[in-house]
Amino acid sequence: MQATDESVDRDASRAPVTRRRKENLLEFVPLLGLIVVIAVFAIITKGTSISPFNLKLLLNQGVILAVIATGSSFIFSMGNFDISLGACTCLAALVGALVQNATDNVAVALVASLCTGIGVSLIAGFSIAYFRLPSFIVTLAMLMIITAGVSLIIGVTSGVYLENDLKRFDTVMVKLIVLAVVVGLATVMFRFHRLGRSNKIIGGSQTVAFYSGISILRNTLLSFLISGIGIGLGAFLLLARTGCVSASTGSSLGFDIIIAIVLGGMPISGGAKSRISAAIIGAFTITALNSGLSLMGASPGVLQLVRGLLFLVVVTLLVLRHRERLLVR
Repeated sequence: MQATDESVDRDASRAPVTRRRKENLLEFVPLLGLIVVIAVFAIITKGTSISPFNLKLLLNQGVILAVIATGSSFIFSMGNFDISLGACTCLAALVGALVQNATDNVAVALVASLCTGIGVSLIAGFSIAYFRLPSFIVTLAMLMIITAGVSLIIGVTSGVYLENDLKRFDTVMVKLIVLAVVVGLATVMFRFHRLGRSNKIIGGSQTVAFYSGISILRNTLLSFLISGIGIGLGAFLLLARTGCVSASTGSSLGFDIIIAIVLGGMPISGGAKSRISAAIIGAFTITALNSGLSLMGASPGVLQLVRGLLFLVVVTLLVLRHRERLLVR
């Protein structure tokens, strides 16, 4: 009998260790997914997808997505949702282009893009936190309003073109420096600052966060502020890359970022398992997926179909999580 009890105790003590090992292994699944996507398309395209030219193109596209996704990670870690990221990026790029043409001053144009990104993000954040509106509804409304606003500003023209392009900023080195700084600062804040720790608590349970003395309003505003900075920087890099802004600029960015964050391993409900690395891994995974499909000759319709299916999965997970929270309450 005593031997049986000792065996049960050993099994019980091993269970948490085994669970932790499984959880640690699961953290590498998104990275493995990125490697698999790259490897599969490398085989299918007979090495074209990993040619120096295509890798440079992949990096150029992925960095912009990663910068915006890194900033928005603070929003997702709280269990919130922002579907307007692409529209906000388009508006920030448009304002930056107009200011650049008016002043011919790169610094002023950058500040204009940053202020625009921060401004629209704070409006959404305030509406969500102060009026306690669902983040999905608020950001969907922001998406429609901003898209309409951009169309009205641009008018019947095909777009706004830079009179003096910003190609000197459209280099791999500049983008890597920006990405390194953004990821470095975001990681420090996420892991060691009170904002990052409290965001994870809010994502786990707003009730627990409230009784722990955490200000949900303050954290929401700060998170959307950081997301706005990411939007502004991403918009400037996008403007430097394209040299123009049209009504369709960044149209798929919002959906790609949401899909990327989930593919990178960020829980759709936020919480303790939220990681900045999810934004980086996911951004390059979705970029590699889009690039690989394009190299295979997939039409824009097929690309939209894949995005739509992935986004449907993400939204389904979001709705299921929302129902769980209602049941808990």
